[in-house]
Amino acid sequence: MALLELISLSKGFGRQPVLDSLSLAIEAGSFTMLVGSSGCGKTTTLRLLAGFERPDLGRIELDGRVISDQKGALAPNLRQMAMVFQSYATWPHLTVGDNISFGLSARRITRTDADQRTKWAAELLGLSGLLARYPHELSGGQQQRVSLARALVTQPKVLLLDEPLSNLDGPMRSTMRVDLRRIQRETGVTFVYVTHDQEEALSMADTLVVLRNGTVEQAGPPADVYKEPATEFVAQFIGRANVIPARFSSPGAGVTTIEIDGWPPMEGTLMGEPSNGGLAAATVRRERLKLVEASADVAMAMVSEVLYFGSFVEVLLTTPAGYHLSAVAPSTDRSVGDTVGVSIDRQDLRVYPTRTGRSG
Repeated sequence: MALLELISLSKGFGRQPVLDSLSLAIEAGSFTMLVGSSGCGKTTTLRLLAGFERPDLGRIELDGRVISDQKGALAPNLRQMAMVFQSYATWPHLTVGDNISFGLSARRITRTDADQRTKWAAELLGLSGLLARYPHELSGGQQQRVSLARALVTQPKVLLLDEPLSNLDGPMRSTMRVDLRRIQRETGVTFVYVTHDQEEALSMADTLVVLRNGTVEQAGPPADVYKEPATEFVAQFIGRANVIPARFSSPGAGVTTIEIDGWPPMEGTLMGEPSNGGLAAATVRRERLKLVEASADVAMAMVSEVLYFGSFVEVLLTTPAGYHLSAVAPSTDRSVGDTVGVSIDRQDLRVYPTRTGRSG
């Protein structure tokens, strides 16, 4: 049985709908990450879980108990949840130790127990030597650790995190990702984490939830979402797939023949129900697009740009039909202006029926 269940949640602000019958089950002890484009409902979902907002329709259950619906909502401090915000939200006049223990002051906890919990949380977050300092004496990464310790010291069942690493620089973000995974495993607390950063989502989550227009577009292990995107939107949003207008025919057992302007006929995996018109969006991951010698058996393209990123090179391509593609590889000897062949293996091609044959 799921620890948290979001059942047909709808929420709007004025005439603007934000969530549209969103349903999601979150397992106990999991690290669930919500991703999606701006305005898809990520933060609103988190605020509904925290009790800062009430749903217009639907309900939220924690351990089988309704904690929020359109009729009423359990107060945030009674939900056995804690929240970490994008801003550090530390008290500038309190020491690190007092900031961490602040959430315990309203609870019936002995001073000895509070001190023990504070020391435990400080050690967990690497703050043991900083308890007497004040927030202005800390780096951004250390202040975010204080926020995390303050949330965990209350021993919540669920920790809600709203883009907690967005204010940190690249190296510190990488370090904190590893630390958050370790902390989640060691504590066993259920993490529900909102981010716009795909790298964070793919590298940290047990369950990746892609939201679009206030509902769940796909949910599952990150590798499954990346390798088998359920919709064209997921294919584009997670991992930047190439999307090419196409037509398909002869669908059967998930395999279909597709036609793309300037390409020889190919087979790919059909995702979804066939449409009457046969219009489709063909997608392939950038790293699965192969650059080969030009020949009559492959599509042709011209190299329009070569971008060096250190660990890989991205080659931008333009086909005679005007399609723009991207291929990535550890290195390349291609140069701007070169004509190359472009090849795709059947197992790497996903085909999504669409009304227009274009991405969207």
